[in-house]
Order: sequence, then C-alpha cells, then structure tokens
Amino acid sequence: MSGTVLTDAAPLCTTCCRAGAAFEHCFTISRCNFKGGAHSGLLTRAALFSRLHQHAWDNENWPMQREPMHPVAARLLTTSVIPVLRLKTAALAAQAIDCLVAAGFGTVELTLTTPDAITLIRDLRSRMAPEFLVGAGTVLDLDTARACVDAGADYLVSPCLVPGMGVLAHEHGRACLMGGFTPGEVLAAWRQGSDIVKVFPAGSGGPSHLGALHAVFPDVPLCPTGGVSLDNMEAYRRAGAVVVGVGNNIVDLPALETGDRARVIEHAGRFLGRVQA
Repeated sequence: MSGTVLTDAAPLCTTCCRAGAAFEHCFTISRCNFKGGAHSGLLTRAALFSRLHQHAWDNENWPMQREPMHPVAARLLTTSVIPVLRLKTAALAAQAIDCLVAAGFGTVELTLTTPDAITLIRDLRSRMAPEFLVGAGTVLDLDTARACVDAGADYLVSPCLVPGMGVLAHEHGRACLMGGFTPGEVLAAWRQGSDIVKVFPAGSGGPSHLGALHAVFPDVPLCPTGGVSLDNMEAYRRAGAVVVGVGNNIVDLPALETGDRARVIEHAGRFLGRVQA
C-alpha cells in the first residue's frame, strides 16, 4: 500500500474500487497508478467496504467471475500441453520448434531468454497456420510485451505479475498468462487481467500445492509450469490444472544437438500420447 495508512476518513480511488482491486493500488489520487493514474472520484473506507460487499453478491461484477473466457485462452486449453522452450541458441530453438510442430503440438511458447526470441516468434507466426498459437514467455515489462505483440505472439506469458500486461494483451486481441505461486500472487494476477494464471515454479510445491490453490480459487484457470514432467503431468491435471506448461524436458536435448530429428519428435510425442491416453 506504498506506506499509506488507511483510516475511516482516508480517500480511496473509485476506479480501483470498481475494478475490485483497491488494495493492490495506492489510496489517494496523487499516488494511485492504476491504468496510468487516470482516476476521478474518491471513497471513504466505509464506502469501499460497502461496495466490495455488494460486489461479493453480484456475479456480474465480482472479479472472480469472468465469462466468457478470452477466445485465445479458450483455444489454448484445447492444446492440453504448452511446450515452453528456453534454449541456448536461436538455431537450436528453431530446430526444436520444427520438431514440436511435427509431433503434433498446437502451440509453442518461446521464452525471451532465448537469443533472438522475438525474431523467432515473428518467423513462426508468419509460417504457421492461424490456428497454431505462438506464445511469448518471460515477458517482464510492457515495452517487451508490445514488441512481442508486434511480432505476432498470440499470448503473453510472465512468471510474475506485470501490471498493465493484461490490458495491453486484450487491447490487441491477445491472451495473457501471468504467474503466481502464493494465494496472494494468484489473486493479484487474476485481478490484473490474467486469462490463465501460471503457477510457477510449480515443482516447488508439486500437485498438492496446485490442488490447494484450486480449492481456494475454483474459478481461476491454473497452468502449472516449471517441474512438470511426463511422470507428474496427470497428477497436476487431477489437482485442477486446465493446461500444463512443460519446459525443456519436452525436448530430448542430446538428440536435438546431434540432429536426431526422429528421436526428438518421438520423445515430444509421448507428452501428447499421455494426454490422449
């Protein structure tokens, strides 16, 4: 709360209140930064709690209810598995992408820690059919998010909260997946416009942790990423995951580095086979 002490007389931004996110923002017009600080009108603390109480009984306004799902996010759920590539060279990433497409995946998320990632995203979008979804991962600021949108990314992914990224993505018809690990982080990502919340690093808590989050937030679509493997992906699904993100273990790296394309495709295909089974 940026050091602000909230008292019964303290003014509160009505825009933040309407968004159901007053406590994630500062409490005076001069300090509030929600959507760039374009605010008007103030509420007292008593009026805030009255309004939040009203929201809690109004499914149309209460922020935990969001229907329908963003169309890109809805399409992403049908892919079941999101390959998340974080490779040391652009050449290896390009080869891995081709193998994943050949294995039958309907999407690839390319993290921006990969060299020339935005160029690879642009190339992939230009040569793939519209139904194939291209994701940009590890997007940590709005300037980078805009660059990914300009390159043709269909969805933007961050391991953490990036304020404003949900709005930016939706303004351009893209989906947004921001990350969280604790209940507070998951809720913050959801209220900032994340269509699916990326639970990261999922391996630190395992399926039981995701199950606990799902129990608290049954209306929030969760995508565990980081530590998801062929052995535990179904456990994550049973715990409540709507889709899973699988990192570099979806690629047989020794085979990729030696150019054994058939082996890379066969290995990746096991993840889809596990889902279909």
